Amino acid sequence: MLKQSKQEPCKRREQLKIEADGMKIEINEIKKLLTEKNALLPDIENDLVYRDESKLTTRLEELEIAYSQTKFTSSCTEKAVIKEIDKLKRNRAN
Repeated sequence: MLKQSKQEPCKRREQLKIEADGMKIEINEIKKLLTEKNALLPDIENDLVYRDESKLTTRLEELEIAYSQTKFTSSCTEKAVIKEIDKLKRNRAN
């Protein structure tokens, strides 16, 4: 009887150890994924023109107003403004 009661905690301990080992594997996989995602983050941030949405919106509005009110004498200047507006809109969509 005493031997059986000692075996129960041992079995429970073994079961918990197996579960813990399985969780350690899962935790290591998640850590690996997190490291990969964190490595990608600087690249994504570098692609952003503005990190603050309000600044982006303000600049976009300024450019759109300037574009609508300006009579462009040079197609190059007009294309540059259009290109910047397009870039900001794509940045906002991301």
